Amino acid sequence: MAQHQPVFLIIGAGLGGLTLALALLRSGRKVRIIEAAPQLAEIGAGISISPNAAHALNYVGLGAFMDHNADVPGRTAVIHYKSGAVLRTADMSTDFVGTYGAKYYQIHRADLHRGLADAVIAMDPACIAVGRAVVGMAQTETGVEVRCANGEVMSADYVIGCDGLRSTVRAACFAAATPRWTGQVAYRAMLPARGVEAHLAAAPSAVTVGPKHIVTRYFIRRGQMVNLVAIAQSEAWKEEGWSHPATIAELLKEHEGWNADIIALIKAAPAQNLFKWALFDRDPLQSWVNGRVALLGDAAHPMLPFLGMGAAMALEDAVVLARCIDDFADVASAFAGYQATRLARANATVLASRTQGELLQNSDPDAQNWGAKPSAGNEEWQRYGYNPATTELLRAA
Repeated sequence: MAQHQPVFLIIGAGLGGLTLALALLRSGRKVRIIEAAPQLAEIGAGISISPNAAHALNYVGLGAFMDHNADVPGRTAVIHYKSGAVLRTADMSTDFVGTYGAKYYQIHRADLHRGLADAVIAMDPACIAVGRAVVGMAQTETGVEVRCANGEVMSADYVIGCDGLRSTVRAACFAAATPRWTGQVAYRAMLPARGVEAHLAAAPSAVTVGPKHIVTRYFIRRGQMVNLVAIAQSEAWKEEGWSHPATIAELLKEHEGWNADIIALIKAAPAQNLFKWALFDRDPLQSWVNGRVALLGDAAHPMLPFLGMGAAMALEDAVVLARCIDDFADVASAFAGYQATRLARANATVLASRTQGELLQNSDPDAQNWGAKPSAGNEEWQRYGYNPATTELLRAA
């Protein structure tokens, strides 16, 4: 009798879920993905793919895709909010390959999502089902039943919750971490690079630091677009979500007295393409596995954006979990090994992202002493040397 091939049901077709599905499909596993949204698409704007995350994408065969579709920033800079002076620079191109073994990319989130989805569909055209919002689940000794809002009930041997910050799986199976308002609002916009080149001269990629504010900008779509993200300490908005409209006027008001380059970029942002969302923080979970259910990415360890590591952690999770499923004797051991291998690193990154935000939003940017001694910037680079495709897989004690 042929041995039963377990079915893995992935809930959430975001970057982490698709990467996990692709890794498992490449190993010959049976995989299904369900997504609550009515169509397969990714919102958001630009995203940074540091070398640790690039290793994950290389593992699932997307290296050539990234080379063709993503930007490599080369020089990056830290800039003073008022004077416009460059406080620090770094080379993020050839030096990164030599030091970390992979490139540093910047890409539109939707473009990476499309690349992953196309790769999954090429391997299994029926793998992904949309319009399936999960409303409940129940475990038995032999599997998991998942109920969807449309009345459909799906059965699987194992479930992996990749359903993001507001994870239904986390709420159903784990002690949910209570969201905590951080007192910060993030704004995002994409604008054409043409016409604002003079205001990008300091470096292709830059973060401008000021009192209780940060503005990050970099090229995406082969230098044709600029991704602009501004984070401000403010009590003006307290709703999570990526798609709340904002206005040019309110963003200008938040940045009164900032240098001319920042003001020009804000004014150049298309009014219909400016959005805001409130930042909420959650304390790390101490367990991501409950029987036949595991969590991955933001569902397991949602984090603030100050390290640029949220998506990277999800990609790392996906590759390590897939490797554990391939290498361990059974899936229960694989889930335990995945948690043992990943929990400490991911949770430490959650806490470090809080610290990074505090450093970047120092009330006196000059007190950071940028470039004269180790500072906030080094915190994220210490994480770039991790390779999820080769890191040792730990066994649970």
